[in-house]
Amino acid sequence: MIRIILLNLFLFSLPFIMLALWLWWFRGTRPDQAEMKIWAYASLAGFICMLAGLLFFRFASDAPAESVYVPPSVENGELVPGHFESLDSSKEQEPETSEVTPE
Repeated sequence: MIRIILLNLFLFSLPFIMLALWLWWFRGTRPDQAEMKIWAYASLAGFICMLAGLLFFRFASDAPAESVYVPPSVENGELVPGHFESLDSSKEQEPETSEVTPE
């Protein structure tokens, strides 16, 4: 559990660490305008690549719109890969619970 918390804290603080390193580098080197333009274009290209990747994985999924993901599991000693099931079949498998009404 502590590993998960530390990983999330690290991932959260990573942009701030990168900003601090960039500011430290910027103050030490005083780059000229042409070099700053290169960094700006590189940052823009990285942002465009990230956005293209997010859009690709969003629309390249073969999952039906009305489906639920069933994660991989081990059944009878064999690994069953993760898959998508329609909402109708997943509702049939869920046990029914009785609702308690307040008096």
